[in-house]
Formats: sequence, structure tokens, C-alpha cells
Amino acid sequence: MVRITLVACLLMLLSACKQSEPQHPTPLINNYVFFDAFEYMPHSKIISKQTIIGSDQRIINTNADGFLTLIETKEVTKTHQFSEDDKITESKMIIDYQAAKTIMTNSDDNQLPSNFDMQFDNHNNISKLESLDQRMTWLGTYDDQNRLIKITRTTNPSLMTSIITIAYDKQQIQKITSDILWEQQLLLKQTKQFFYDEQQRLNKIIINTRKVMDKSSDPTIECSFYDYNENGDWTKSYCLKAKQNHTHFTLRKITY
Repeated sequence: MVRITLVACLLMLLSACKQSEPQHPTPLINNYVFFDAFEYMPHSKIISKQTIIGSDQRIINTNADGFLTLIETKEVTKTHQFSEDDKITESKMIIDYQAAKTIMTNSDDNQLPSNFDMQFDNHNNISKLESLDQRMTWLGTYDDQNRLIKITRTTNPSLMTSIITIAYDKQQIQKITSDILWEQQLLLKQTKQFFYDEQQRLNKIIINTRKVMDKSSDPTIECSFYDYNENGDWTKSYCLKAKQNHTHFTLRKITY
């Protein structure tokens, strides 16, 4: 009886460990975080294309390994306060791993100045992006478990710096903190806290932004993700600001 009990406990322990394992290899998680697209990470199966419509409009493509190759965003704003016409601003980031370059284009497919040369570490993670005119640099820092723990984005001359730190619970991302500095003075601090359901699917993000210089804070934003498909990926989301009725709503179309 004792042996049966021990075996049952061992099986339960192994089952719990299996459920807590990451859904994807760490380098793939690193890739999505590096390009600020963690909420679009696949849950269990590699996604080849995502089309997001609604308040947020973007297209995300990946290669056969699931790494990001295109992030196309569209921002809609009013041309001025009383205008009925919308101004649409489009931008594309094309990520070419074989050429070790990223290319930025606008809505007219004109290349923008912020194109980068790309460097990799021994684990094939992106360690550095540097603009061709060397006026902007992104640096990735990884821990001994190959997890991305910090992204530092600087300009030359060193006026604006963005430091992004990633906190984990084992292999699961719990918090991403962004510090924005101007001439080494902290201007703004933003935290994103990530919450998951019992099946480890992304369920909620809570965003807090504090403006250091005037000691003020923006209203807390809470984003919920739901209507999961058969692969555990969310297909709908909405964000609400505290004490406001405005809803930021998106639909997500996924191709595997």
C-alpha cells in the first residue's frame, strides 16, 4: 500500500511539472518579447499569421520556426479635433534573419532611417540591433537559463533611453517593466502584469503608468483576453481604463 501511495504521488508530481512546462521553447518566447509582442504569443501551436482588427490594427507574420518576420501596424487618428476625416499611419518592420537585418517602411513602402543590423548570441538569440547610422541601439540581456531578462534601447547622442526588464515565475512571464529616461533622468515607469487561467492561457494584463517628473499616474488599464480557440489562443480582447467607459476592443484572426 505504501508503494502504491508513493507511485501515485510521483505521478501527480510529474503531471504537475508537465503542466507547468512552457508551451514553447524559450528562444521563441524571447523573440516575441524582444519585439514587444508578448500578448500575441501562441499558446500551444506555432502561428504563421495574425490579423488584429479593431482599436488595435496590425498584421504579424512568422517563419516556419515561429519567429517574427513582419510586424505591420496601422494607427488611425483624427486629422484635427473637428474633422470627420481619419489620418491613417502605417509602418512595417520586416525582420530578415538570414540577412541579419530589420527594415522599417512607411505606408508608401519607403524605407525609414531606423533600419538595423542584427547580431546573435551562441543560443541564436538576438543580442544586438544597431541602426545603420549608429544612432540607435537595442541590446538584449539573457540569464543562465537563456531567458531574456532585459532590453536596453538607447539613442546616440544618449538622450533617450528605454530599459525594459522581464520578471519570471519559472518559465512564465509575470511582469514587464519599462523605464523611460531622458538624459539619464527617469521620466516614466510602466508595468505590465500578466495573469493566466488554470490552463496557462493568457487571461489578463494590468498596465500601470507613472510619470515621475510631475509625480502623476495614468489611470490603470485592465485588458482581458477570451473566446479561446481549439489551440488555446485568444481571439477577442478588450481593455478598460479605470473610471472610464471607453473600451479598447480587438478581434484576432489566426492562421496556423
